[in-house]
Amino acid sequence: MKTIAIHSYRGGTGKTNIALSMAECLARREKKVFLVDFDLRAPSLESFFEYKPSYFVNDFLTGRCDAKDVFVKAEGFNDGLFLGFASSEIREIKEAMREDKRKQMKILSRILNGKDLLKDEVDYLIVDTAPGLRYSSTNVILSSDLVLLVSTLDKSDLDGTKRMIEEIHEILDMPHFVIINKVPEGVSGEEVSKEVGDKLSQKMICTILCYCEVMSLRGRQTIFHQQPEHPFSRAIEEIVDKIS
Repeated sequence: MKTIAIHSYRGGTGKTNIALSMAECLARREKKVFLVDFDLRAPSLESFFEYKPSYFVNDFLTGRCDAKDVFVKAEGFNDGLFLGFASSEIREIKEAMREDKRKQMKILSRILNGKDLLKDEVDYLIVDTAPGLRYSSTNVILSSDLVLLVSTLDKSDLDGTKRMIEEIHEILDMPHFVIINKVPEGVSGEEVSKEVGDKLSQKMICTILCYCEVMSLRGRQTIFHQQPEHPFSRAIEEIVDKIS
């Protein structure tokens, strides 16, 4: 099983859309994929679906269920795609915001044990993390084989991503690559490569243009599911080719 964390400095980069699209792409390639929403403070995966699961990721982290109990089969998708949702209940979100170090060490242990239980049944575990510098994100990064950092070309986003790489990713010595999303029309790939290279000194795995068609879906479904030949979908295929 390969574990991939999708991380970003801030919200609004399109991280969840990319994570779900990658999971769909891998499932279409007949891989068994578990996609987990690990943004416990602001869950967003549920906006794409209308499921009411029996258990949430929060239940697993607090020992109320096993790792396998969290996942539900994604209806209307390939048979190999399963989803794990974070709870959007205010009570659970408040609890997630209490980032006590001792509590987070227990959570890291639960994550590693859960991975061990899943390793023989799953080809890919994709984890959509909480943005920024948080214990919960660090736990996921520590548990992953590869981290994909999603950023836009916004100056504050690149500056924050640079700080995050210096403070977390390079210290943890975790393999990571950058995806630049929502690139404005008219900005060349060479310009993006130079700006990212100068600012982040990181290997860029892919650039994705800003498409009105993607924005018009308003987080209700992915363009990958709706239009597999769309340029955004082809960019997702390119990412999957490079990480699989």
